[in-house]
Amino acid sequence: MAMIVACLLLSWMLLSWVLPTRAADNVVLKPKSQQQFLAAELLVQGSNLLKAKQAFKARPILEQAAALWPEEPQVHFNLGVCMTQVGEFPKAIEEFQQAMKGNPSLTECLPDIASCYQLMNDYNSAISYFQEYLRRQPQAADAPQVKGMINALEKAASKQVMSDPQGEDYFPSVLRNGRAERWQLNRLPLKVFISNGTDERGAFVDGFQPYFNDILLQCFDIWMRAADHKLGYVLVDDARQADIVCTWTNHRDFLSDQTAVEQGAARVATRPLPQPGLSQIIGARVIILIVNPTTGKAISDDEIKKTCLHELGHAMGLSGHSNNNKDVMFYSESPTVWAALTKRDKNTITRLYADYPPVFADRQPASY
Repeated sequence: MAMIVACLLLSWMLLSWVLPTRAADNVVLKPKSQQQFLAAELLVQGSNLLKAKQAFKARPILEQAAALWPEEPQVHFNLGVCMTQVGEFPKAIEEFQQAMKGNPSLTECLPDIASCYQLMNDYNSAISYFQEYLRRQPQAADAPQVKGMINALEKAASKQVMSDPQGEDYFPSVLRNGRAERWQLNRLPLKVFISNGTDERGAFVDGFQPYFNDILLQCFDIWMRAADHKLGYVLVDDARQADIVCTWTNHRDFLSDQTAVEQGAARVATRPLPQPGLSQIIGARVIILIVNPTTGKAISDDEIKKTCLHELGHAMGLSGHSNNNKDVMFYSESPTVWAALTKRDKNTITRLYADYPPVFADRQPASY
């Protein structure tokens, strides 16, 4: 095998299931044997596959690298990332812990371990690891998001009513104070305003692409179909006439420390109805963040679509969150969430509007 340079310079992408992607720059490996050189080559291949979101292809390559160079923390670190992407969270935790054993300064492993516990619904362990990360890195760029996740986890842990994560739907988890929130029949079809790349103040958002509006419209149509067309909408040109106002942003200043883990926001106004257990939605404002809140870099179209689906779910009446990490309405960002509704998402919105007749809006659903 041809000799390789003594040091390999790598840029690693760390993917978190609660926080945006972070990167450790200029990681230098120093292989000393032919076996370690081969492991370093495999590590580069596996890392590139992870960046290309091909975790299942990366797994055997990184496992081979770990077998050849078990002392190298970066091998375990990347294998931990890989295992999280394929959904093997206990194994991912083991790999991150092994990486920190070899290099205690790899504190970025702590929020990833916390994220794995969160995805396993072990809230207390997740909180503990997030707190340890803040103790070691109080000035970290993602500290506000970590604090927000701790807050969200503490709320989740304190909830007494939680849906079965394997049930047909998660309806009990989307009630607010025991009341279902939904739009009333006399408001249908909903009047929707979508800003053409501007924020709530009317300023143009740098980085906005016109087709983002198409993604958002597609997500509206997806929720309409999921509700068996018992919801409908029409587009309006004046935000003052709209039931739902949608805007864009490239700044996270709309988030508080309590919501700093989110990629968007849905502010839904409601009022109680005389019927027991029901509240009426009287308006909603949806804000979509088009960049990574920590790095300020653009996010993928799939991430924008997931955010649109999630925030529109709130605007449709799903005020709470699912505790199944595959549902669009899962309470934090996760690679296990696809840019599509699950059967449980569909069942929950259908159940919310089960007694409504179909609504036929003026606007025909778009074709995608």
